[in-house]
Amino acid sequence: GEILLEAGDGEYTREFTIASNTIQATPDAKGANIRILGNRQGDPVGARLITITGNIIGNRARNIDIENASFLTLTGNIIYDGTELNANFKNCANIVLSSNTIGSREVDYTGEKIDGVRFEDCHSGMVTGNVFNDCWLGDKESGGAVTLKGCREIAVTNNQILDPLHRGVWIESSSGCRIGDNTILDRRPRSKMVEKTGGDGKGENRIEEG
Repeated sequence: GEILLEAGDGEYTREFTIASNTIQATPDAKGANIRILGNRQGDPVGARLITITGNIIGNRARNIDIENASFLTLTGNIIYDGTELNANFKNCANIVLSSNTIGSREVDYTGEKIDGVRFEDCHSGMVTGNVFNDCWLGDKESGGAVTLKGCREIAVTNNQILDPLHRGVWIESSSGCRIGDNTILDRRPRSKMVEKTGGDGKGENRIEEG
């Protein structure tokens, strides 16, 4: 990848700003444009106090990949053409993903682009005010442009989620989350979207259709 911040066991990486860059690879490139890895002590404290803002980030398997981190703010970025997904958060806390443009751009290169964001085993965060376009993350059975798995206290609100292939939002094995006030539309001549919002029904969450 282009940027890697990594904390070994018992170590910390913190107080970083990644701002005003164009960070690109090629569509067939593996890895992530930006990868942040905290230590593996269990709590997401190994990487913390990190801001990613005002960047153009694209053309890799994953554009942003963050594990074991907390106090993260990602705002005002253009994040596009993730052949696996745009952003992956695993075991993270205190996350703000806001005011970003996320998803596929007009075709300059051949090949499939999946696009979308996934939160796994995360808590205490908000996904708000973003524009998602043509995200393919998930399949007919599960997953969506925004996917929450094993999460708690995450709010997904006031986003424009346009032309998702499967769903706008998917929530699985999560609790205390709120999904609402999103505009979720399939504008294709023939709709492909399975449903606006879906989940496995496990956990107490507040879900309002967009």
